[in-house]
Amino acid sequence: MRRRSPVPVLFLLLLVLLPSSPRAEGEAPPARRVAALVARLGSDEFRVREEAYRELLALGPPVLPLLAPYRESEDPEVARLVRRVMDEVEHRLDEELIASLDRRDDAFPESEAMRRILRRGRRILPHLFRVLDRADARYPNYDYWRMRNAYAAIARLAEPGDLDRLLARLDHPNLQHRILLRPVLEGFGADRVRPRLLALLADPGAPPRRRAQILELLLSSRLLTGDDEAVRDAARKLLADPSGVVRAAAVRWFWLRRDDSVAGRILSLAGDPDPAVRAAALRALRSYPSARADAALRRALRDPDPTVRTAALETLRGTPAPDLGPWSCPSSPTPIPSSGPPRRSSSGSSGTAAPCRASSPSSRSGTRTS
Repeated sequence: MRRRSPVPVLFLLLLVLLPSSPRAEGEAPPARRVAALVARLGSDEFRVREEAYRELLALGPPVLPLLAPYRESEDPEVARLVRRVMDEVEHRLDEELIASLDRRDDAFPESEAMRRILRRGRRILPHLFRVLDRADARYPNYDYWRMRNAYAAIARLAEPGDLDRLLARLDHPNLQHRILLRPVLEGFGADRVRPRLLALLADPGAPPRRRAQILELLLSSRLLTGDDEAVRDAARKLLADPSGVVRAAAVRWFWLRRDDSVAGRILSLAGDPDPAVRAAALRALRSYPSARADAALRRALRDPDPTVRTAALETLRGTPAPDLGPWSCPSSPTPIPSSGPPRRSSSGSSGTAAPCRASSPSSRSGTRTS
């Protein structure tokens, strides 16, 4: 008599013993099972409550809508544990989404990972800001991409109430942060952002570096369009600010805006006690040529600070046919370093040394060079 194989019998036993097949990923668990687990959260035995808590956590994000009605349970212990389960599940979900920010891809803003982050809404914003606090572009590109993608997500989720929190990052010591922050602020629109920037500029209690960065932002972004008299008035007042960082930023603002109304003030700042302000003013004098400016530049060549001397020399070399006196034709064969690429003379040869010919200050007083 032929013996039957035990395999079909074992297979039938497994079907009987297993209550259900595994759920597909993202499929909601049975409501009856969730209700039974929630009921066990109110047990008098700690072991029973702990097992139910762990089983609910294991169900993952699909359990969240089924747990929501139990957040206000009449049993305080059940309500507390349900809220704790939901908070933990949401936290794990947010951390999983945050991990996707490491993707090194320019197309991340349009990816499915970004859409999943956006579906989480504003509750994921605290996680995104924590990413920015930890990220630093001085470390490997891993951190740069995470920081860049986090700013891209914040740009889509931020609301007007988040503006002050973003403005507080303007004086971040990391240049990459400030560069990536600019399009986020521009996304709020000039009409909404510019009044806040002007208020910070006028606030003497605001950090000096932040006010200096605001001037830089207004100069090189879409937040300032055309001729804005309010910004010009604010920048003019900052020329007398107690902070040298702010005064230097104001000088640079007027220099790059080519504003002739402050030429005398810029010239006086060439003798400022702060070396950074003196250097900024001397560089700005190339836009305000005059005999007094030439005299200030020559005096600055003997300044004790090397940054100031370099600024004066670069400005003199940038004017047409400068007369540098003893610096005009150095006895050493080493040419004077130029602030730009080598210039080509009329004869066709290139070099960086200054031309060895004199010119009177009056011959340049009416010339403007950029």
